[in-house]
Amino acid sequence: MDPFQYIPTLTTPKICVVGTNDPYWHLFSWQHYFPELSGYKQMLYIPNKGHGVELLRPILAILALIDHVCCGTQLPEYQWKVDDRQIVVEWASQQDYTVLAAYLWTARSSTMDFRRAKWAISPLPIPENQALAQIAEFELENVSAFVELLFETHEAGKAAKRRLYLSTPVFLFPKDSERSGGIEIPRP
Repeated sequence: MDPFQYIPTLTTPKICVVGTNDPYWHLFSWQHYFPELSGYKQMLYIPNKGHGVELLRPILAILALIDHVCCGTQLPEYQWKVDDRQIVVEWASQQDYTVLAAYLWTARSSTMDFRRAKWAISPLPIPENQALAQIAEFELENVSAFVELLFETHEAGKAAKRRLYLSTPVFLFPKDSERSGGIEIPRP
């Protein structure tokens, strides 16, 4: 039985957590399932981690999902697009969350295999509910990149504010300049 047939029934909110250096889960595998998921869906990449990921980011994501289901807290919404060598992330003012920071994570590899790549972080300015990430071009190396957003709750009446990390999917910027522009790996 193919689990893909159950996708229409998976309407609960989803945050897909992936270690960027996971040896069992290809970095670009999101393209095979993520567009088909229904309901609320976001990505969360854990930089420089393999199959055994760190705990902080996933636990914060689980707490946000619990708050949503049990307390009606609205989960953050944002959109992204890739334009040439730039990732653009936009969001509207959120009812329950504020964007505190945005970060560009990048890794370079001479091949399409990023499992052993070292991911580097750069803070991004966030004027007017938007983050723009320029991706540098390297003649001999492919670049993978994603933008990570750090949210914080701002609900009245809550004693402690909660934080939440979410990401765009990972995009590939190949070393061949004729193919630049955050290409997606084709689906089989």
